Amino acid sequence: IPSNTPASEGIFLEILDEITGLGLNPLRYQMEPSDLNHYTIRIPLVVGSVIKYRYTRHGPEPTIEHNARNEPVRYRLFIVEGKSGVNDIVCGWTDQPYEGNIGRITGHALDSLTSKPAPNILITAGGASSITASDGTFVLDGLSEGTHNIVAYSMEGEYQPFQQGAVVAADSATPTNIELDSSQYVTVTFMV
Repeated sequence: IPSNTPASEGIFLEILDEITGLGLNPLRYQMEPSDLNHYTIRIPLVVGSVIKYRYTRHGPEPTIEHNARNEPVRYRLFIVEGKSGVNDIVCGWTDQPYEGNIGRITGHALDSLTSKPAPNILITAGGASSITASDGTFVLDGLSEGTHNIVAYSMEGEYQPFQQGAVVAADSATPTNIELDSSQYVTVTFMV
């Protein structure tokens, strides 16, 4: 978390609505400080889940995290693939803007079997998001320096979710090519 975060205020992990990612009736988990700038929590999650979450600070008034462009973070994504950990960077808060260096992640999302572009894939990292273009390209701009968890998510379910770490350096672009595995199709019969 930013070094200017008031130590007297609680830091929370909010699990948001799984469909919309909206902050309506979130599950809130208070995090424990490891030191002045690091907080942790361990929670049970179902393997295979795609979690939408963000960080909040609770003092006199609740505040949500902001990204490196000083915009509110709607949500972050994490794919639960088994026992694992997530290391995130909170750039700023509603009342404490980010003042550090920024970079970007650029890349292509491709079908792993055909190498054809994968359009309309949600790509997220560091609280920023983008949708791939018709040629599979994407840009996540305004990310803080450091390692971010990049997630590719097919909103229509055509591809399996994908995630990996991506290191962002100041004033530069990190190239990231993503190969997505197709989801298995089944025939469904509807009866009315």
